[in-house]
Amino acid sequence: MVAAMSATTAPLTMAERAALASDLAAWITDAGGEIKSLRVYPFGCAIVLHVGGNEAGVDACADLLSLGKPDEHAAFYERAGTVRGLSVAVYSSRSKPVCTCIAGCHHAAVTA
Repeated sequence: MVAAMSATTAPLTMAERAALASDLAAWITDAGGEIKSLRVYPFGCAIVLHVGGNEAGVDACADLLSLGKPDEHAAFYERAGTVRGLSVAVYSSRSKPVCTCIAGCHHAAVTA
């Protein structure tokens, strides 16, 4: 699994990226997460996971991978960070749409 991989800082080959992506996917699904899609980019050193469960699904995966905080204004709910020198992003749809007001927003005070 991810914890057992070496801590080298050399750039990962495409085969190593694919292996890391496979390990991350297995780790997430073993923890009860649902992966809707997985992309491993050959350029830019990135793995992107689309997970189910809206914000809760992303937060569960991000907590497993120690990813950063979400962007509160992005259309998708996404948390990103670095795993073994590789950019990793986990995202899903949002349970509620993001407010697009520019000023004087009152939506946070409105309950559904």
